[in-house]
Amino acid sequence: MIHRYIHHLKQKPEHHRKRIAFGASVGLTLVIVFFWFVGISSGLLATPERLADSESSGPSLFGSLKNAFGEFGSSISEQTANVKSAIEAIGK
Repeated sequence: MIHRYIHHLKQKPEHHRKRIAFGASVGLTLVIVFFWFVGISSGLLATPERLADSESSGPSLFGSLKNAFGEFGSSISEQTANVKSAIEAIGK
């Protein structure tokens, strides 16, 4: 079905294709913004009880991702320093 629709779009004039692409991108952006605002509003409406429940259940997904990327960044920095010192040792 999607393949047939794309084939149909390829036969349309360029200004029609651009209008459809613009509409699709605006629609997708609105969906993303909607879910972003829902996430923000649920965070703003968090009561102390809900916060305590979420803290006792362990780290959130975003907290885990933040920790993982932080560890990744520090290990990259450490490896860069090791390579730099090894190159300096070779140069001496």
